[in-house]
Amino acid sequence: MMFRRFRLPLAIALAVAAALPAQAQAFRRYDNARYGTMVDVPADFRMQPAPENNDGRTFVSPDGRGQIAVFGSHGPEVATGTFEEYRGWMAGNEEGRITYRAGGPGWFVLSGTQGGDIFYLKVVAGCRDRSIGHHVRIMYPAVQKAQYDAIVRRVAGSLTFRDTDECGGADAAPDEPAPPGSAPAAPE
Repeated sequence: MMFRRFRLPLAIALAVAAALPAQAQAFRRYDNARYGTMVDVPADFRMQPAPENNDGRTFVSPDGRGQIAVFGSHGPEVATGTFEEYRGWMAGNEEGRITYRAGGPGWFVLSGTQGGDIFYLKVVAGCRDRSIGHHVRIMYPAVQKAQYDAIVRRVAGSLTFRDTDECGGADAAPDEPAPPGSAPAAPE
């Protein structure tokens, strides 16, 4: 009898506890000097060496199963001619099965599955002539979707850019992530 009285409050408390994140995720800001692509990445993801062309970086999760690739490219200008055409070109060249598409003037998202993984790609047009694409591609095991939902929201929501010499701008910043905790909060 006494158990029934506490059953509903206990169920509510357990549901609320399950909905809360187990641990707050710390992020740091990555800023690519060449293209000006900027994004928040989880502080515990390991930054991999820069590619020879210094177009961005890949960050690998602590368990090695997830990764975040951040890069800029002249893809819209070189591959297709316009940013709008680039969206279709990227979709046509995606190796995975696209299950979600979104976009607007100057940005697009493609998401879906590739084997047992989920991918999420967001591209934002940069420069006045929209000739540069600023990309973030997140890939993680489908079984870890619940863990990655907040990470994907934060990373994708923080993708931005600044003009560099690649599109006629001047100020180039160092190609290193900011210290943990120094990144401004990204809009949720």
